[in-house]
Amino acid sequence: MKIIALFVSTVLSFAGIAMAATGQQLAFDHASIMVSPDAPERAALEQAGLQISPGVNRNEGQGTASIAVEFQNSYIELVWLMRPSP
Repeated sequence: MKIIALFVSTVLSFAGIAMAATGQQLAFDHASIMVSPDAPERAALEQAGLQISPGVNRNEGQGTASIAVEFQNSYIELVWLMRPSP
């Protein structure tokens, strides 16, 4: 969870500095964060009071799966590589 927070904070800080220099507002649609298979990091987000969307999004063609924490106009997506099917 600390790595996720550090990553998001760093990205927003750099983007905020760039946007402030031009006088524009910062907005983002979503951030994707690579996590361990089946996203055990989910528990830390839930303990922090965030609600995870039900269900897992499986992208068979890409070999990835994800879950999301949704906000009013954006979301954080936790993405992992799916285990190969036997």
